[in-house]
Amino acid sequence: MEPTEQEVVGHLENELLDAWLKLRSFAIDLGPQKVHASAKAVMFSRSVCYLFVRTRKASLEICFFLPEKIAAPDFKSIQKVSKVKYAYTILVVHEDQIARPLTDWIEMAWEHSAR
Repeated sequence: MEPTEQEVVGHLENELLDAWLKLRSFAIDLGPQKVHASAKAVMFSRSVCYLFVRTRKASLEICFFLPEKIAAPDFKSIQKVSKVKYAYTILVVHEDQIARPLTDWIEMAWEHSAR
């Protein structure tokens, strides 16, 4: 049986829970999509997954997919995952981090996920 979203994020402390709620609200407001939980992450998708969030004890590990390589010091990692797609991972520890430029990148990922 697949876990629920609440089971994946239910252990988060207050600051991380606030960050999660802000991120989830932002992503949902982008437009129609599916949100589903797996064993260790919550995934957001249109025709393909554009964003997933792994919950850690002290952070949220946010991964999103873009068709171009961008450079920014905020990224924990950048991986080429296909001929046309890069996966960007960033760690979030506070809800104030759910702001630009992260939200711009997530919006770009959402736009490209329908193509």
